[in-house]
Amino acid sequence: AFAAPLEIYLDNGVIPQPDVMWLAPNSKCIIDEKRLIGPPDLVAEIFSPGSVLYDRSDKFDIYERYGIGEYWMIDPIEEYVEVYIRKDDHFVRQGIYGSGKQFNSSILNGAALNIDKIFEW
Repeated sequence: AFAAPLEIYLDNGVIPQPDVMWLAPNSKCIIDEKRLIGPPDLVAEIFSPGSVLYDRSDKFDIYERYGIGEYWMIDPIEEYVEVYIRKDDHFVRQGIYGSGKQFNSSILNGAALNIDKIFEW
């Protein structure tokens, strides 16, 4: 697992800096000295007031286009996680999970994640 500040080189001019990234043991993403090269298996973005639209539209499109396996959008104010999983060449929304809920992550080998634990800070 990696956290910002760390950029992902996906293509010339396409170098996002997600909040959190995770690589599977057999990931195609390469760990370089200063950045990751290629799509991580999981990316999470934590909304801030100025990032919501960018995370929902531009970054969503980038992560979908470049083959990110699972994308989580985390809202720390409303305390929910919106999860998208890859089906073929596009994202499909798995669900939106709030307080008291949990979800299973296919990228994390079906691990159950408790939403309340995510927001215990």
